[in-house]
Amino acid sequence: MTRILLAGHGAWAAGMKSGVEMVAGPQPAMEAVNFTGNTEQLAADLKAAAAHGQDLLVLCDLAGGYPFQCAALQFHDRPQTVVAGGVSAPMVLELVLQLEKTPAELMKLAEEAGHKAIRFMTF
Repeated sequence: MTRILLAGHGAWAAGMKSGVEMVAGPQPAMEAVNFTGNTEQLAADLKAAAAHGQDLLVLCDLAGGYPFQCAALQFHDRPQTVVAGGVSAPMVLELVLQLEKTPAELMKLAEEAGHKAIRFMTF
């Protein structure tokens, strides 16, 4: 089973986890790591969270942001790990229902869900 690790600036990760669980129920295979500005603490928190399983999908708020960069550095040599940035709630909701898939399979599903969820309203 793939585990999901949410990582982002401020309380983004905890907020995303809370929102997803409000819609989809408790998610024991999902953990949140918030970046509060302490780079050493973020690296330690990511490492600790990743110790709980093999297959890991790290979902970050901003592609290229510090949590994304830190996760990429932390897990670059870890097999069965994917780090993604620019993640949205529809993407995470799609993933939590299919954690039996590999991280690579899940990322394809997340990309599709993210594209399909975009809507614009003009007035």
